[in-house]
Amino acid sequence: MRSKLLILIALIVGLAVVASDYFELRRFNDVAEERPIVSPVGPSAFDTWSLHPAARQAARNWASDPDHAKDVLAEAATHYPLEALHWLGQARIGAGHATENRARLTADLNAGVAVQPGNPAIQWQAAQIALHAGEFELSERFLKLWAQSNPREIGQALFIARRWLRNPDQLLDRIVPDSDAHWAAAMDFAFRQRERGLAEAVWRRVEQNQNLESPLFLTYLDSLLQAGEVRSATRLWASKDPRYQTGQILNGSFSWELGPSQGLNWRTRGLPEGVRLSRDFDEFMAPPASLLLDFQGSHNLQLRVPSIRIPLQPGQRYALRGAWQAQGLTTRARPYIRLRAVGGGFAERIDVPSAQFSWTEFSTTFTMPVESALLELSLGRDTTQAFDRYIGGRLWLDELVIETLPITPELAQSRSRE
Repeated sequence: MRSKLLILIALIVGLAVVASDYFELRRFNDVAEERPIVSPVGPSAFDTWSLHPAARQAARNWASDPDHAKDVLAEAATHYPLEALHWLGQARIGAGHATENRARLTADLNAGVAVQPGNPAIQWQAAQIALHAGEFELSERFLKLWAQSNPREIGQALFIARRWLRNPDQLLDRIVPDSDAHWAAAMDFAFRQRERGLAEAVWRRVEQNQNLESPLFLTYLDSLLQAGEVRSATRLWASKDPRYQTGQILNGSFSWELGPSQGLNWRTRGLPEGVRLSRDFDEFMAPPASLLLDFQGSHNLQLRVPSIRIPLQPGQRYALRGAWQAQGLTTRARPYIRLRAVGGGFAERIDVPSAQFSWTEFSTTFTMPVESALLELSLGRDTTQAFDRYIGGRLWLDELVIETLPITPELAQSRSRE
């Protein structure tokens, strides 16, 4: 009987506390609609529901009354020290006076990050508060933590930190976690931003572990080509690929897989809908395979791939030779081969002879402009408004080679004048 009475008393007390907290929260919400920062009703002996919304309100509207907001957040942090909001709120208020109390700012930010470890949203907020306070080293640490679990964010971290870290080596040492994924993301950032110094700094750290299939290696090579450092790119590729021959089209006979769509490989990224690309082991000019483009007859497509970049000697004469075959091309807007010097100087196209033909050789001669050391060869097709605009059929390509030709006396004289 006594135990039942005690249980009844406990229930009554619990209901009283819940009811008290409920009405206290109602009163808090009513007042909060009128005032930007309201003190919590509690905490009572059992704490109160109004403490959390009071802290959130203080963190949100602290600029209207910083001193009062700081008091509310300090009270909340005392009773709920494992809530990051309270610590970050105090740090945000103190960021404008960080020089006066740097230790307190650092302690609040460290506490906010520590109580929710691995939370990228908290780490990001801490980095931004430290940045606002002018505490760059502290911001660097939180930016590095923020990017730790998500390498794709390393570009954003580098973009922020390079405002004050001008030296590429310092930037990488302080921001980039030491993992393959983070280094690859850092190289991607350097390539997109055309930051050659940063790309070189990344490469020095990882070059011993790279091969032809490594995304970081391919992006670095693209950065060399982008910067016009074609000779350096060629030497680097040749050091990794024993199959490469200077002045030749890499995999021009399609003897092996095309590889990733970067560097000196065939580029197939961006292939439009309505066409499939593959190596064909049944139809070829010479074994083991040719390159097949299978047009589905369903799209008025614009084609700019596959393409490949070939390092060549500026001012030198060359001949491009190859073979192709077509079957049932259904439109007058047919595919063609396009040659152009990267950087300008010349562009040329070779059109297919008809809608259907067996293996046929083609060739053309050209001279590389003195200002360009890179030739781009691509397979193209243009959209059309003609009635038969949807292209169907098949086109095979094989045995693409480049031959160096003697320089004519006229060209030699022209080059000597330059």
